[in-house]
Amino acid sequence: MANIEIQPGTHALVLTDIEKKFKKKRGEYSYALKGVSLTVHRGEVVGILGPNGSGKSTLVRVISTLTLPDGGDVQVFGIDAVAHPRVVQRYLNRVSVEASFFKKLSSLENLLFGAKLYGVSDAESRPRIKHILESIGFDTKRIGEPMEHLSRGMQQKIALARALLTSPMLMLLDEPTTGLDPRSKKDVQKLINQIRQGHDSSILLCTHDMGEAEELCDRIGILLNGEIIAMGTAAERSWLITEWVETRPQTEQFFGDFGRQLAELHRATASTQVGWPRDNFLGAATQRNTATDSWVEFVAQNRIGYQLQWAVDQQRADAKLRRQGEAIVAAMPDLLSGRADETSLLHGDLWSGNYLFGSTHEDLANGPVIIDPAVYNGCREAEFGMLKLFGSCPPEFYDAYQATWPLADGWKRRVNIYVLYHLLNHLNMFGSGYLGQCHHVASDILHSK
Repeated sequence: MANIEIQPGTHALVLTDIEKKFKKKRGEYSYALKGVSLTVHRGEVVGILGPNGSGKSTLVRVISTLTLPDGGDVQVFGIDAVAHPRVVQRYLNRVSVEASFFKKLSSLENLLFGAKLYGVSDAESRPRIKHILESIGFDTKRIGEPMEHLSRGMQQKIALARALLTSPMLMLLDEPTTGLDPRSKKDVQKLINQIRQGHDSSILLCTHDMGEAEELCDRIGILLNGEIIAMGTAAERSWLITEWVETRPQTEQFFGDFGRQLAELHRATASTQVGWPRDNFLGAATQRNTATDSWVEFVAQNRIGYQLQWAVDQQRADAKLRRQGEAIVAAMPDLLSGRADETSLLHGDLWSGNYLFGSTHEDLANGPVIIDPAVYNGCREAEFGMLKLFGSCPPEFYDAYQATWPLADGWKRRVNIYVLYHLLNHLNMFGSGYLGQCHHVASDILHSK
């Protein structure tokens, strides 16, 4: 082992046809990695993007010698990681989304212990610890507190500091900012840039945050279901990556499950936010998502008002519809009274063509799947505008939703405002065939005041 050294001119990391499978039951295996090949050049930051379950953590564990691959070749600075794991471990370090510590010990004690594992003495590591912690904005007055008393963001900073103590030539970062608050996330991202610039390290960053990958990485790869399906730079390439849904015929319990799970999704994303950072699309039409101070203002300006003005500009709204629309916008505070104050993350275009029964992965059970969203944060009653218009959902769907997270009284009256929004959008996209329906629904809304 002592004679094995890094070879000049070798890459930091070369993976060739890596495979890793796990046994499910007798004779059946699930592949976490399938033929993964990847090169990280010296001094380079390579990002691996992928959803949960795509194989990112397994990939990091294989490279760091914690897991043996079932096939393929792992070379770290020209050294075979499978044949010589102890040698390779001297040149790399790993930071995972759930870093492990002795929680009863202080951050200083954990860092000193981690340094000793790599042969770094206390005398050498203490001044280095102080310098690293100060550089990442860690309050050194808290260095003697038990780890269990520190926030998630502070613990993640300690994990990165522990990795830096050994001056690794290759750093493996497995979702290092997941679960952090925005400020801590920015601190950690800044530290990753400092590591690259000041320590001459090569970095493999696994994340599901596209913005983070674009900011930190020289190249980005997409890992999906254990396979790297694309690799390039954010500047030169753009990708639209969607999961394949293996559809099945709907079962008797489909709509009950759909209603319950949609309510759970709305409840899990509940907030007070309104709008979205950018506009998106309903078909070919722009959906305006500019944030406003209130939901009433958002609907009046970005939904009914915007579509009505577009219809007028295209000469698709007659004088009657214009009068109706202007009256609805003026009466919006009364028309939307009685709704719940919270908002949720909405699909935004939920009609019968955008929900399926199936699965996105062979290991997942079949169930409701929603596709092709036009997301924004809004009152969850708005989700039912398109569903009422083109959703074809039976009573058991609505019963299951109401049983899970009931809508406020009067929602069936208020939902017509969102039906009108989608009808106006269809009028603008497809023409006067929708004018009569717009008149009818607008009349119902005004008579419901």
